[in-house]
Amino acid sequence: MRKKLVSRQQQESAWRWRKHLEAVKKIGGVSDEAMSLANSHVKADNIGFEQGEIRPDEKLGQWDLYYSLLYCNIPPDECLLLSGLSASEIAEQNRREELENAGIDPDNVSEVAQFERLEAMSPDDLSVEITRLEKALGIQSL
Repeated sequence: MRKKLVSRQQQESAWRWRKHLEAVKKIGGVSDEAMSLANSHVKADNIGFEQGEIRPDEKLGQWDLYYSLLYCNIPPDECLLLSGLSASEIAEQNRREELENAGIDPDNVSEVAQFERLEAMSPDDLSVEITRLEKALGIQSL
């Protein structure tokens, strides 16, 4: 059986991850199980572009590790520490996903503003706004 060659990029990425995880271990707040799992995910032969691998790009790799650990039922706070992502990055990504799931382009400022305006309305205010839009568009109310 031929052994897969480990590229320099994979080795450098694995080294960065090893240093990061050593620092996290010193700080604490992560279970042994989570640390062990993170270490196994960031070995050089697990770094690459295939499904299930940690991408060598630092930011993409952080997201890969975060979701890999989360899918293994590691608590989110430990996933944050181990991946090196911040709570604000996770919140921003969750908001982007929420907008995309609602059919809103998260990069379109006017669409986001309109969505947020409608989202903040009470049911009565929303009903009034729908009626106003129907009149403006010449649509009969049901």
